[in-house]
This record gives sequence, structure tokens and C-alpha cells, in this order.
Amino acid sequence: MAMSRDMEAQGYILDGMARALYVHAYMAWTQHAPPPKNRTREVPDTVETRTASESAARQVVAGIASQSGLSGGAALGHKFLQADNRHWDTDPHSARWADRAYAFGSDLAMICLGTMDESAVPAARGLRLPSLQIKLDDEGRVLSWDGGY
Repeated sequence: MAMSRDMEAQGYILDGMARALYVHAYMAWTQHAPPPKNRTREVPDTVETRTASESAARQVVAGIASQSGLSGGAALGHKFLQADNRHWDTDPHSARWADRAYAFGSDLAMICLGTMDESAVPAARGLRLPSLQIKLDDEGRVLSWDGGY
């Protein structure tokens, strides 16, 4: 069974949001935690970091959809596709729209974290976005977040 375009867009949005949440938490953690011997300047991208950040992103996206009155399993993907006013590429699976969906997820995360203004993201108009705080534990492994509307 083929994945719907809404579901595919939602997947890219979740990926973008998850990575942005983790990068934000990691950068804050590096400023406060004593540097371990093996820490590099690169933000880790592992199964462990992806699992933690994807879980947070799924919960945040579900909250955004619920608080914004959107329904359906891929409601945010659908909203993005409606707002994405650029012409569709000849290949609907091309990286151009996928990159825009990924960036939209990242932008939503930055708005929720207070590091980006909502007016910079026209596709976010009409969405009810939470205010988030996100952090890693002392070892830089466990991601936790808190937020509200």
C-alpha cells in the first residue's frame, strides 16, 4: 500500500522537528556539562538520540494538532501541504518539497523553543503552538521536555 502524501509530509515534519529538538538540547547541555573525554563538536546522530527526539516530536506534533483543531493521523502533514504554495515538482517525491516539510518541522520546533518568531513561518499561521523547554540529563543521554499552551 502506498503512503499518502499527507503521511509522507508528516514523516518529514517529524524528522525535522525531532532533529531540531535534539540539537537544541545538546547545545544547551554542552554549555553546562563537564566535557567528557570523547565528546566532539558534532551533535550525535545515533539510534539512541533519534529514538528520544522522535518520541518528543511525536508528542509535540500530536499536541499541536489537537490544540489547533486538526484531525487525522497526518493532520500536520496535510496542513503543511495546503500551505506549501510553491508549485509541485514534476516528481511529487522529489527532495524539494520533502526538504521544505523537514524545514517546516524544524521551524515549528524553533518557534516552540522560543528561538524563532512565528511570523517567519507563514505555514504556521493558525496553529496553536506550545512553549517548550527541552534538556538532556547530566550524561547527555536522556532527553526530557516540558511545555504548555
